[in-house]
Amino acid sequence: MKAHPFLTMILLAAHALPLLAQPAPQIVWSTNAHAGVVRSVVFSGDSHFVASGSEDRLAKVWSVPGRNLIREVNTGGGWALSVALSSDGSLIGVGDDEGAFRMWRVSDGVRLMPGSPNGDLAWSVAFSPDDSYFAVGLSEGVDVLHVPTLSALWFQEIESQNGDREIYSVAFSPDSGFLATGNQDQTASLWNAQNGTPIRTFSGHSASVVSVDFSPDGFRLATGSGDGTTRIWNVLNGASVVTITNGGGVVKFLGDGRYVMSLDSAYALKVFRVSDGKYIGGYTNTSATCFAVARDSRYFAYGTSTGSVVLAYTPVIITNITHERFYTTLQWEGGSGRYQVERRRLRPNAKWHKVGRPTTATAKCVLGRASFEYRVISLTPK
Repeated sequence: MKAHPFLTMILLAAHALPLLAQPAPQIVWSTNAHAGVVRSVVFSGDSHFVASGSEDRLAKVWSVPGRNLIREVNTGGGWALSVALSSDGSLIGVGDDEGAFRMWRVSDGVRLMPGSPNGDLAWSVAFSPDDSYFAVGLSEGVDVLHVPTLSALWFQEIESQNGDREIYSVAFSPDSGFLATGNQDQTASLWNAQNGTPIRTFSGHSASVVSVDFSPDGFRLATGSGDGTTRIWNVLNGASVVTITNGGGVVKFLGDGRYVMSLDSAYALKVFRVSDGKYIGGYTNTSATCFAVARDSRYFAYGTSTGSVVLAYTPVIITNITHERFYTTLQWEGGSGRYQVERRRLRPNAKWHKVGRPTTATAKCVLGRASFEYRVISLTPK
């Protein structure tokens, strides 16, 4: 399905950069996947597949380039609260609201790990990038399994003074050596992924931490909380890097880790710069209830309150614009990978004109002074 080209950025002043001015996501495909609210979406490590889990008790796996449904599995009980895919999309793990967590082989739908309700809530599940571990965030702590043998590896409770032990989010570091958890007791924790040894606690939120995500280099941890803030932490020493006061509960790094996307309680997807917490822009009226970012940074996906699963290109962010003598240089990132630069004069009703041909580059030097407005349109790849 082709996405309609749309305006991604109007450059009015260099001091306002970076800036995101898209009115809506650039949708690649969308499907009415579920009969209930979508609670979780996730990409495989190779970015070729996306999975969704819903209150309709179904989890589904989709081909990213082909849009087609690859596999559907039924929890056999509760809502599919959380889903995870292995690095190549060959395995899907599902956690439900009855505390059961199960695993299936995607190719033929064979269930490899039966699971059984235990009275908890399986809030979050995740495969490690090297597919060695499978983690489950439960009402009573975090459970980690050894994937090749499907055997229990370790279990840890959060030692909370007020009894808040629920684990709302789990995420592995890029090297699979560490596991981060988002906790009910307003903290995030860092663990040794192999043996469960506690390493560090991140404290500062005033409500439960419902989302954790590592930066691509593994040196930063993003946390999203019910207090409405997003925080970025130094993984090595636990120091707080920046606090984003108008962030959201669900948070994911974008691209190379210089930006994060968050989802707030009003279903708005927002983009922020990590270095200083600057708000770049966002999308409203998406009805998004969850989202995920592909590891290759080309796509993000979100599920909605009406049961849809949507695949979109990552936002185009203009990162720099410079004017020197008779030339203007633009730099940007994100989008479809194919772009058209346009400009118009600073006067009423001026028309936009193409500057050169479509390009796959993420920078362009054009002849023209700063008396022009510039924009970059993200096009459908050929």
